[in-house]
Amino acid sequence: MDIHIERHVLNEAEFEHLLSPKQHLPLRKRLATSMVPPEPVLSAIKPPMSRQAWLRFLLTHLPILHWIWTYQLQYLISDIISGVTVAFMHIPQGLAYALLADLDPVYGLYAAFIPVIVYSIFGTSRHLSIGTFAVVSLMVSNGITTVLTEQGLDYCLDIGNSSSIVSDTNMTCGDLKAQVAFSLTFLSGVIMVLFGCCGFGFISMFLSEPLISGYTTGSALLVLTSQVSHIFGIKIKAKAVFTLFPDVFKLPLMWKDVFHQIFNWPDYVNTAAFVTSLITIIAMIVFKVINNQLTSKVHCRCFNFLWRDKRCHQTKRFKWTIPLPAPLILMVIGILISLAADLENKFAVPVVGRIQPGLPPVSLPNSRYFLILLPNAFVISVVSFAVSVSLSKVLAKKYQYMVNANQEFIAYGLSNIAGSFFSSINVSGSLSRSLVQANAGGKTQLVGLLSSGILAVIMVALGGLFRTLPLAVLASIIWVELYGMFKQFADLYRYFKLSLPDMLVWLTVFIATVLLGVDLSLVIGICFSFIILVMKTALPYSAILGNAEGTELFRNIKNFDNLEKIPGILIFRFLAPLCFLSSPAFRRRLELAAQMDKKHWNKEEGGCLKTLFVKLSDLYSKRYSKLSDNQQNEMPTVDSRHVTNDVDQDDTRRDLHTVIVDCAPIGFMDAVGVRTLIQVVMDFSQLHVQVLLAATTKETRDMLERAGFYELCGKEWLFPSIQDAVNHALTGERLFPDVQNNQELLTLSTESGPQPREEEVFHMQKLSQDEVNTQPDLEPSVQTTSV
Repeated sequence: MDIHIERHVLNEAEFEHLLSPKQHLPLRKRLATSMVPPEPVLSAIKPPMSRQAWLRFLLTHLPILHWIWTYQLQYLISDIISGVTVAFMHIPQGLAYALLADLDPVYGLYAAFIPVIVYSIFGTSRHLSIGTFAVVSLMVSNGITTVLTEQGLDYCLDIGNSSSIVSDTNMTCGDLKAQVAFSLTFLSGVIMVLFGCCGFGFISMFLSEPLISGYTTGSALLVLTSQVSHIFGIKIKAKAVFTLFPDVFKLPLMWKDVFHQIFNWPDYVNTAAFVTSLITIIAMIVFKVINNQLTSKVHCRCFNFLWRDKRCHQTKRFKWTIPLPAPLILMVIGILISLAADLENKFAVPVVGRIQPGLPPVSLPNSRYFLILLPNAFVISVVSFAVSVSLSKVLAKKYQYMVNANQEFIAYGLSNIAGSFFSSINVSGSLSRSLVQANAGGKTQLVGLLSSGILAVIMVALGGLFRTLPLAVLASIIWVELYGMFKQFADLYRYFKLSLPDMLVWLTVFIATVLLGVDLSLVIGICFSFIILVMKTALPYSAILGNAEGTELFRNIKNFDNLEKIPGILIFRFLAPLCFLSSPAFRRRLELAAQMDKKHWNKEEGGCLKTLFVKLSDLYSKRYSKLSDNQQNEMPTVDSRHVTNDVDQDDTRRDLHTVIVDCAPIGFMDAVGVRTLIQVVMDFSQLHVQVLLAATTKETRDMLERAGFYELCGKEWLFPSIQDAVNHALTGERLFPDVQNNQELLTLSTESGPQPREEEVFHMQKLSQDEVNTQPDLEPSVQTTSV
């Protein structure tokens, strides 16, 4: 289908006259509007004033009212099946990840009770499973280590000293570590609630996908290392290199100690614990293979005595959505074997120990640890929220519903605050449990309430049965469950193919996490991501555009061979905001683009790119020396006879008269960007080359108006499209700035604008009667324009 449109060439002033743009608000009203807090903060501090506002407030902050009101009975069976499945997953993971946090395993069970109930009331995700998480448990362990090291209680870090009495207190080392963990849980919960109320749900945007992937992969290696002692039944003694940052270079020292003890096997390694771990790991892998086969589409035949029935002669396919609870099965087997063989007494295999049956006891956080734990609590809050809300959004997109990030922040915080008063450690969303909850058919947050009820029954009736469970079994479960995190190494190759900066972010965060620990690595990762972002802004992409023959479309001439370069017109595109970071690059690339032409580049001699270079300053000097005294105030011009013979006289850039800047990718300008644009316009106008702006945005036009650009150039310099600017240039009419009436603006732009680099060759200072400025050479030569 051909499209043919005829209209007059329009500049921006004529185009706006046709559209009748809205009038700007007065300055007083704009200032009053700018003082209003952002909408998330305003909604958080502004109380509801009407009945509908109260109803909206309750439905937003109490999602349980919405899903209970809209609940359908047909969801009940699916929710019950999913709740039972998730409850059975909470038991081994809770026990194992509490052990990872350097606490008694029972605290992991407590983390799957009260916090899950609270999240079911305040959370907006229907499929997120709240509870213990490996990375967060590792951070809790670091927080405990920080406090005990600060208090001079390093001996409590040894798992064998959990029953030792701490001096000046009546608590054991295990109770002291638990109190520190409860304080950390409470403090991180308060930070989450404050962030959620202030509308800081956008904070997850600062943690990019490569950053989170590299961070969790490095943390998985730390988690794996922390469980080596239980796998081999050894005691790792690795002293901190730096007292202020105990995790720095801790991992290499730990592995050095591990290999030393393994090489001296009979003296250090508990063979019974290692054999138990090895059998458990092999069994877990076998169960994973079986689950992968079951959860894929299984083939079966229709069993029917009437085998000739047409409805049954074909093989049917169905999908098994509930995986076998391998960790729970292995835990039961481990308890039975430990009881039968008496592994604790005969072979000195460490076991879980006594677990008090009953519901979680009441606990109180200790405020004396808040100041020490504040950095750890902040890191846990940010990482836990970023991981959980990312998982929530993925599941919400898959099952087509919405998740409120700010309300999720509040829900996570309230879950941690409530859990800290009932002996719970920090909780977060779990990828494995959430996927199982979704695949098992869970429809609503009722799954969390059902799983909490099942766990309460297990803790009251069967809590004492976990006493003889070997710690090697829990450590082996953790090792196998880390497989999903180590699969993220494949992301490195994917980022390598997609984006080199993303790959560098992943590598930087991973190496920092492994060598410096989970706290410093997050700060380093965020800072490095900002450096990459600043570099992308300061050194963005730019292109010279050509016209697709027979159309009004323009594309990069480097990407296509059959684009037409319009004689005498340079169309330049700059793909970044024009701000103080990118202004030098904009100016340098535009001036070089006006001089360079691909066909003068020689790629054969040693692989070097050599271009034809002509000193414009020398040309000006020659031309200037021939002027008479009464002609020195006139603007010198570049004549083609002064150009070296190496220049192709048929070059389309020789008669450059118009530069068109495609402003569509320029989202905004700041004061430095406007001054740079004014300087570029003046520099080209001294060579009788006009600069036109095409496809400017509303924000860019407003900034130009506030900066006084229209007084110098007028709106006639702006065009709604590139084609309009090209058509205007082809008419022969030239637009040059009003220099005489805007000397103050030009002086300000020259004095306060960004200073050019020495290697910029096309920048021309305004010639005076007494001096002619010259510019040094560049490595690549450029094509000279003839005006």
